[in-house]
Amino acid sequence: MVRLNPEGDVWYYPLEVEGDLLAIACKGKATGVTVGDDGVVLRTDDSGETWKQIDVGTRARLRSVILSGTDPAYIAGDGIVLRSDDDGHSFRPVPDAEGDFTSVTTTAKGTYAWLTTASGRSGSSTGRRCGRCSRRRRGRCRGSRSRPTARAWWRSAPAAWCSAPTTAGPSGRA
Repeated sequence: MVRLNPEGDVWYYPLEVEGDLLAIACKGKATGVTVGDDGVVLRTDDSGETWKQIDVGTRARLRSVILSGTDPAYIAGDGIVLRSDDDGHSFRPVPDAEGDFTSVTTTAKGTYAWLTTASGRSGSSTGRRCGRCSRRRRGRCRGSRSRPTARAWWRSAPAAWCSAPTTAGPSGRA
């Protein structure tokens, strides 16, 4: 792990972690979470002076992490999405999130999260109601607001996952 400051100074952190670290997210000046191979999640609350490993209950390759401006945080990886409601101190699996996710982002407050897959394929066959269009779905949302331009999962707590191809945001407005 490497830290750079605006003046170009470089610090190296000798972390005792096997495998690769693949993503990092920071919040404020002191907090950071990094994720990687074998389900590794590390957290710092002192600008990287010390790192604490968080057991998230998986050995999956974790590829992306996001800390919102409030408490929600998300981690995405191979076959799993994890959510934290305590500002990234602990994480739990999100039900119905199927796919090998490559990236995750949220709104500033963490109300919604969007996830992408490498294959562009996303979907769920759980038959639950879509949180965006409120219709029954089988793998794809068929809401009238859907426009086929990009594939991404989005999450509106506590609604179900939806794989609707859309350019509209969670409210249905483009």
